[in-house]
Formats: sequence, C-alpha cells, structure tokens
Amino acid sequence: STDGGDTWKLISDSAFQSAYIWRIPEVNSRRCKVRASTVNDTTIVLVGHDGFVNTGSYSNDGKLVVTASDDGTATVWNARTGERLQTYIGHTDDVMYACFSPDDKQLLTSSFDGTAAIWDVASGRRLFVMRSTTSSAAMNYASYSPDGVLVATSGWDNTVRIWNAYNGEPIKALNGHADVVCSSFFHPRGDKIISTSRDGSVIVWDIQTAKAVKTFTLPASSDWAVWNPAGDRIVAACRDGNAYVIDAQSYDVKGTLSYHRSWVWSAEYSKDGRQIITGGRDGAVAVWDAQSFKRIRTFDICSTDVGAARFSPDGTEFLTASNDNLARITRFAGSDNRFTALSDSLFSIMPKVSGLDEVPGDQPLSLIPNPANEFVTIHAQSCTDNAQVVVIDALGAEVVRCALRELPHERLSTAGLPNGMYTVCVQDGPLSTISRVAVAR
Repeated sequence: STDGGDTWKLISDSAFQSAYIWRIPEVNSRRCKVRASTVNDTTIVLVGHDGFVNTGSYSNDGKLVVTASDDGTATVWNARTGERLQTYIGHTDDVMYACFSPDDKQLLTSSFDGTAAIWDVASGRRLFVMRSTTSSAAMNYASYSPDGVLVATSGWDNTVRIWNAYNGEPIKALNGHADVVCSSFFHPRGDKIISTSRDGSVIVWDIQTAKAVKTFTLPASSDWAVWNPAGDRIVAACRDGNAYVIDAQSYDVKGTLSYHRSWVWSAEYSKDGRQIITGGRDGAVAVWDAQSFKRIRTFDICSTDVGAARFSPDGTEFLTASNDNLARITRFAGSDNRFTALSDSLFSIMPKVSGLDEVPGDQPLSLIPNPANEFVTIHAQSCTDNAQVVVIDALGAEVVRCALRELPHERLSTAGLPNGMYTVCVQDGPLSTISRVAVAR
C-alpha cells in the first residue's frame, strides 16, 4: 500500500517462500505498508446434477445461481447456502445454457433438443418454448437483451435468431456464419449482438438491420465472446488456451490472457469492469486485471473441464460449472473484510540512486551515487567547457540535458526521475562516455 493502508496492491497470492520480487510503483509516498494476510477462500459445492454441468449464472441480485446440465435439467440454488431450491424439467436433451431475466423473475434455457425455453422462477413452470425452424438444430448459448425484451439464440443451423422474450415469437434471423454458432450475446446498450462460430469468425450484428457491422477472426477459434460493461471492449475465450481482449472500435487485439494449458471455455468481466475471469478445459480458473492484463489469482477447481466461470454481481465470489457433474461457488478470501495482518510496518518510497553499471567509453568517467541526498556526482576527466551531460531513459527518450559546468559541484540530481534504468552520457565534441544509473523508488 502506498497510501498508508487505504488501498492495497497484490504482490503474491501464495506466501510459501521467504523472498518476493516487487515492482515498486512510480509514486512518491512516505505512508507505505507491506502486509501478509491469511488466505481463507471458501467453496460451496452444489451437488445434484446427474450429468456434466455446462454453465451457470448468478441472478442479478446475487442471491441465486442457476446451473444447466447434460442431465436435461436446469437447477436454481441459494447462492449463500448452496441449498437446491428448484429443478426445471422439460428439455429432452443436454441443457447448454441457463440465465435469469433482468428482473430475476424468469429463466432462459437453451438445449441440444433444438429449443430454448422461458420458465417462471418461483413455480418452476415452463411458460413457452422457442423452437428452431430447422429440424433437430441444436441450440448452444442463449441470452437476454439488457431490457429483457428480446432473446438471442445460437444454433447448429449456423444462425443467430432473435425472439420476443414475452411470447417466444421469432423476430428475425442473422445469417452469415458458415458453421455452428457457438455463442451470441447482446451489447450493454442492446443495439448489437456479438456471435462466435466454429468457422472461426466473430460477427458483430446490428439488430435493427440484421446486418453484420463487423466480421473478424481471432488467432484461434472461439466458443465465447462478450462485451465489457462499458461496451468498449470484448473478451473472447479461444481454443488455443488464451483469451483475447479486443478493442470494440478498431477490433484490434489489446491484450492476451495466457495461463490455461488447454482451450478456454469462457471469459467474462466483473460487473465493475475491473477484472476478467476465465475457465478452461484444464480444470483451472484465472482472475485477471482488465487493464494491465496481469494475472491476479489462479484456482485449481477440478481435474476436468471448467465449462464456465462467472463473477457474482458484487465481485466477492465466483461460480464454476464443470464436467465432474458439480458446480461450485468460491468466495474470495477477505471478501468479508476480516484480513489477518501478520506484518504492518510503515516505510517510505522516495527516489534514490540504488546502483551503477559503468560502461567503458572513450574517456574516463565515474559516477558516485549519494542516495541520501538524491544526486549523483559526475567525475569526467579532461573535458572541455562545452561538455554536455545527457540522461536518457530506458525507452530512449532524453529526459535531462545540460552543460557539465552548469551542474553544482558536478552533481546531477535524481529527485525528479521516476524509478528505472537511465543512461548517463557525457558528450564532448566527437567523444562520448557512458554509464548507466539505476534509480529505485
């Protein structure tokens, strides 16, 4: 912490060694702390399905979760206790997806039996069925529009279909993929849909015109792509073991999330957009920083596929669905704000010269660091009055230039330099002498 403990940055998620490498932040502060805390992640196992659990979702208030299984059912559970509350029976094949309506009063399910269905959450009654117009065309994922008015389904007939969420009537079909459509999800504004396909393409559709706004490909085939809450980025789970973050305007890849040992089934943003969670065929879950794309934590969930991983609405836990017939709710350590501090000492981060790496030049040059006073003394022998001191940062940008004679007592201040490695060069006509200075804060 660089603000006396108000906020914290994770250095390591497992305290099983005595030394750690910490990249010191580029800030000045005299109110810094390092803390070690106990880790007590808790997991609730949801037992009850008789087949692979393909996916799961939280209700919008975070009180319930729903799971979809190869046993042909969807089940709603209490997210706090893991108690099974209701099982929804009616599909005749694998249920591939289930999610709550925006008001949490209804469920949407999609199945390999070629149908999607809307259910009443409280009674478990199936209200109506949306049936593919192509005989026996299985359905993969289905999703609600943000306002709950529309439903989108992705099918084995290579088509995304849009339906009326109040009565199940078909509205329009989005044709453009050349193979099975794996997923289809609405933009946060509700005016677009993004779909992925086994043909390797990803398509962004305009709902009003039913036309493709953008068709693009990723480094590998994707079964899942969704927008972040702001709608300006996309994260896609791919079969090469990576998830890719894409700019939603330029469609350029902005970040690659690499950890899983086999293909990634799902990737999703937290509700605040600050983190991403991925689940893979290797049985692992990873949590990532959505801006830096750095891995924050990893979890070994099971020995088989994790078909889905979803953050809770408040971000304090996540739900997983896996091929061991189980779903799990894992609550992050410290989500109840009861950290156990093992070390809590106050220290300062100020710019100091921590080391020198002298490189032989054309004339003698020596740099003597004085960390306490935040300067370096330069000794350059046989220099003329026109000798220049130049400081260049690690990216090659010039940050300081002055005449050697202008430095008081030939002392070069480092107080204004962020931490990093710098090249100090004394230029005297055609001659140049170089040393490198490491400034640590």
